[in-house]
Amino acid sequence: MSTRYRTPFVGRAAELEALRRAVGAPDVSGLAVLAGDAGIGKTRLLDELVSQLTDDGVLVLMGHCVGQAGSGLAYLPLLELVAEAERVCPDVVAEIVDRQPSLELLRPGRGGRHDAVPPAVIADSLHALLEALAQRRPVLAIVEDLHWADQATRDLVTVLLTRGFAGPLALVVTYRSDDVHRRHDLHETLTIWTRLPGVHRLELGPLPTGSMRHLVSVQPGAPTDRDQVDGIAARADGNAFFAEELVAATVAGRPLGDDLARVLRVRVERLGQPAQKVLRALALAERQVDHTLLEAVVDLPAEELDEVLSGGIDHHLLEVRPDGRVGFRHALLGETLAEGLLPGERKRLHQRYLVALQAHPSLGSPAEVARHAARAGEVEVAVSARLEAAAAAAGAGAPQDAVRHYEKALALMSAGDTRRVATTVAAAEASSLAGSSLHALDLLGDALEDEHDDEGRALLLAARSDAAGGFDLPIDRVALTEEALELYWGAHPAPLTETGDTASEPAEVALTRLSLLQSRLEALVDDGLYREAWEVAERVETLAAAAHEPRLVARVRASMSRAGGSDQDRAAALRVLQEIRQELRGTDDPTQVRVLYRLGHLAYQDGEIADAVRLFAEGAQLAQRLGRPLAPYGMESGFQGRSRGSTSATWTVRWS
Repeated sequence: MSTRYRTPFVGRAAELEALRRAVGAPDVSGLAVLAGDAGIGKTRLLDELVSQLTDDGVLVLMGHCVGQAGSGLAYLPLLELVAEAERVCPDVVAEIVDRQPSLELLRPGRGGRHDAVPPAVIADSLHALLEALAQRRPVLAIVEDLHWADQATRDLVTVLLTRGFAGPLALVVTYRSDDVHRRHDLHETLTIWTRLPGVHRLELGPLPTGSMRHLVSVQPGAPTDRDQVDGIAARADGNAFFAEELVAATVAGRPLGDDLARVLRVRVERLGQPAQKVLRALALAERQVDHTLLEAVVDLPAEELDEVLSGGIDHHLLEVRPDGRVGFRHALLGETLAEGLLPGERKRLHQRYLVALQAHPSLGSPAEVARHAARAGEVEVAVSARLEAAAAAAGAGAPQDAVRHYEKALALMSAGDTRRVATTVAAAEASSLAGSSLHALDLLGDALEDEHDDEGRALLLAARSDAAGGFDLPIDRVALTEEALELYWGAHPAPLTETGDTASEPAEVALTRLSLLQSRLEALVDDGLYREAWEVAERVETLAAAAHEPRLVARVRASMSRAGGSDQDRAAALRVLQEIRQELRGTDDPTQVRVLYRLGHLAYQDGEIADAVRLFAEGAQLAQRLGRPLAPYGMESGFQGRSRGSTSATWTVRWS
């Protein structure tokens, strides 16, 4: 078929087998219509079929329809097919021309006026030629890109599909499904073909994700970084041509391949100006859009907008999701249109989205508000919306998303913004919950390089100590918490009496003081400084009780269960942990995960392997239920359960 570079055949084994069955391979006797979006892999699939059948001795004849000017040339693909037949078997062509002179009209450079001969006569002569060739050897005839064909060619192909063939001959025709809208000339013809007996219709869908990754990785000059490969595969959305062009653009250092951008723009430019206006607005949404929101942004009457959207769907540019929202069939189409917007138009559209979302909050998420606000220059609105999105993600058990929103909020905040410290600490906590404690440490370390007041620096130091817990890192947590306490006590001097008299200070200050003391306690216990840890623990328990914070009391007791090493200490620790477990049973207090982990650890040290695995499993399951599967104690419970009880039937936790 072609001597050009061929991408390795990837991910289409099932489709190839279906096509082989449709054409009756290897004996060839069948009729098939192959459809699929532009670039989805129809030609590559045919390449593979042709390669296999050629090896089996099948004669392959091909004809191609040509877009633009070529669409007006009658019988163009069939002229190509007859020319190939004459090159291979000139005597057969000459014989048929002698019997049926109308075939002369399909011989390039030798034909006369087609309108002087009835189309049925021309169709009969071509059918006779194909049957005669099939008497010599099996034949596979292929007509590609029927969406560009003239009416005469479509009619002749319809005749061939209707009559079929007596000899060992198969016919395959292809078309781009995304080009065939309801008013396309081929649309009516397809309704006829679908009713023909013996005609197999195959629709080629997007490549699976794994196949796309492999396809990207084998392209010339493809990136070796897995994240880059995954990113290209995701953007290509199952389309092989898109993937090849994106790799080429990456190699050339361009955001999008010129050929791909041109193909996508041409498809949009076929529509009228109102439709192009709507598509440009959709391009800045970066996802599916509610009809009401789009109506507010483009400022079109509902009836006119419906007509535009219907046209976009007919032209296979848009699709309606089950929830009624509208979006592009291929995300790259939106990217291409967005890149072509002028700066002023881009900003105005973002401003219109922002106004509409603020007027109708139910039509979008805080993250969408933040994105449009930032790009419209409304920084304060963007920051507030990002923080709202982060809190919502954290509350929904999606700490990775929360980290992303927090970091975007930090990027928008000014250096002197009073929210920077609290946002950084929240981002670090979410990062630890997501299993990225090292990233949490990086966030906090970077923040400590900036200037802060004493209270802000104290909070960052304590948070860094907490994030380093459980890791063998060159970080002096005792020193960090010591400095944190000194700074906070300096900023908020208050007598710390044994009676816990904190009535004179605000509740927020008292709770922050307790949190810093808890960080100090954790650092001391981890460093083996048990005597000082007991002193801090007594203070924290007293203050927590006075502040009506029973959860903090339980956390202190769980922490102190690790202090000491004698048998008596172990017995006391076990008793305390069992008490805490009973007190917290049925609550959503994450301290339970720590308690279960500690109990599992003690059971393992006592040689009770089955009990240890059961406790680790229970801790991991609880962490999963609480949305903290990757937080330190939840993740460690999972690891210990798998490693300690890999052969135990009690380990049944599913990891997602």
